[in-house]
Amino acid sequence: MPAPGSEAGPDSAMTPDDADIEKTRALFDEFLMRDFVDTVTSDTLTLRFLLKNPAGFGITDYEVNWGELGVYPTAAELERDREAIEEFGSFDREMLTKEQKESYDIYAYLISLYETSLDTYMLYDPLTGANGFHAAIPVVMSEYRFYSRADIEEYLLLTEQFGLLMDSHIEYQKERSRLGLFMSDQAADEVIKACDAFTADKDRNIFLGSFEDRVGDVSGLSESEREECIKRNLELFETAVVPAYERLSKAMKTLKGSGVNSGGLARFNKGKEYYRNELLSMGISRSPEELISDCDALLQEYISAFNFLLYSNQRIMEEYDSRLTPDNSAADIVDYLKKKSEADFPALPAQVGYSLYTIDEAVRAALSPGFYFMPPLDDYARNSIYYNPDYFVTDPDYMFFLFAHEGYPGHLLQRVSVLASRLPEWRKILQFKAYTEGYAQYAQYYSYAYTGADPILSAVRRLDNEMDLLLSMRLDLGIHYEGWTPNHMREYLQNNLPYEFPQEAARAYYDFIVRNPLQPIPYYGGVMEIRYLYDRYSSLMGGAFSERQFHEELLKYGAAPFSLLREWMDEALLDSYGENRAAA
Repeated sequence: MPAPGSEAGPDSAMTPDDADIEKTRALFDEFLMRDFVDTVTSDTLTLRFLLKNPAGFGITDYEVNWGELGVYPTAAELERDREAIEEFGSFDREMLTKEQKESYDIYAYLISLYETSLDTYMLYDPLTGANGFHAAIPVVMSEYRFYSRADIEEYLLLTEQFGLLMDSHIEYQKERSRLGLFMSDQAADEVIKACDAFTADKDRNIFLGSFEDRVGDVSGLSESEREECIKRNLELFETAVVPAYERLSKAMKTLKGSGVNSGGLARFNKGKEYYRNELLSMGISRSPEELISDCDALLQEYISAFNFLLYSNQRIMEEYDSRLTPDNSAADIVDYLKKKSEADFPALPAQVGYSLYTIDEAVRAALSPGFYFMPPLDDYARNSIYYNPDYFVTDPDYMFFLFAHEGYPGHLLQRVSVLASRLPEWRKILQFKAYTEGYAQYAQYYSYAYTGADPILSAVRRLDNEMDLLLSMRLDLGIHYEGWTPNHMREYLQNNLPYEFPQEAARAYYDFIVRNPLQPIPYYGGVMEIRYLYDRYSSLMGGAFSERQFHEELLKYGAAPFSLLREWMDEALLDSYGENRAAA
């Protein structure tokens, strides 16, 4: 297999003619399209969320199911993967177009992670984190769009099979327990609490209300047909969904106590290898050691800047806790941000809209305060943003920045920019979390400039928020990569923070990070990577630098590893401005 960036293909001694080049390019496009189809048809939920009209992509024959539900990848899955890797190795990179070379390099990057991913497979826990499977799946199902009666029937069949899906997660947790990899007791308690909350109020569950709303939007159904669908969904909710959550709760109560590690991933066999590979899977270009060094330096830099700005201005100290953002409703915030940031970020593509939804009470406690729901590739004009309205009462400033993150100029702009582009479909479904979440977090911090508040006060409050997330990232690296104990963490806090961190609070913080491995990494790690790109791009552009041009350039490639984004952005500058700009 030719290495990414290699100067010659397997037949470098012969000069390929135009026919060979065109054939290779056509075959490579076919290869990526097959990979795209294999991915979107891996299960019905994935298919229906990525494509509104599968037939438009040549997909007309598929089974309605939850996909492969075994604990481990099947032999057939592994064989397909390795056959694809072997076929990929037959392509000569130098015969491809510029855009195809980008796709080639991403594919090669993913292949480089494959074997380690298999070797550390069971270290992944889908039930932990801010949006664990058990908490997220009800919201995901509530976003299952109905365009016809056939879509409703598919949904009901999936709901009927819901117990199989949940049982697969139970079996996976049992295997993790057998291997000594089960979660901590605190993490198990959180899963149990979320399951019990979900089944406590059956009458107002999100599975029911959202279904009735969506069925009501399907044209061509008679009233009796709507009532029949609603009745069937209620029956399936009671006979398939609720018992599945009850089984998961019971299983977690049984497995609780079998976790042998109350610390981070580093204390598991191959835990550090898993951590390194996860960073690369997110698209982060720096090693854990480099990130640790960068975090330590940045933390001290931010503390100094924060203290200087805060204590050099008495008025800022007095107004520190005052309301920072305008008093806008949820419906107005995104529009406000679009107007304020139009000079710095590209506009949304024409006809793109969005709807705001409150997170159902039954799952609020187990989910993050808000999230953006990606639209299908072929229906990107309709976007959904979910939020917890309770935060408008307790922390309205937080909601302003949340909508910058999830809406505009964050995920909403990021995602539709890709879907409206001419990138191949395969590129449009790629997920490199440090790019996606890092960009949205970067946009969130950028929006502090749009509050209308005193610039110094905005800067101080942004630094405060950044320090919290940066510290979380550093502690995650310490606990999950360096193997810190609670004492190690307390020592780090004592030596690096200008204030006392209470011992009880430090222990609670430690346990939270143990339960949520790698959670802050894509957010602040991605911010750091984007700022590295920003600094490089602005330095190379000099007086010709434009904030909007940088953001357009960053968004046009879609999700990709940052090491490749840097290469592509350098090449774009070289093509546009010559070697004197890009030869840094």
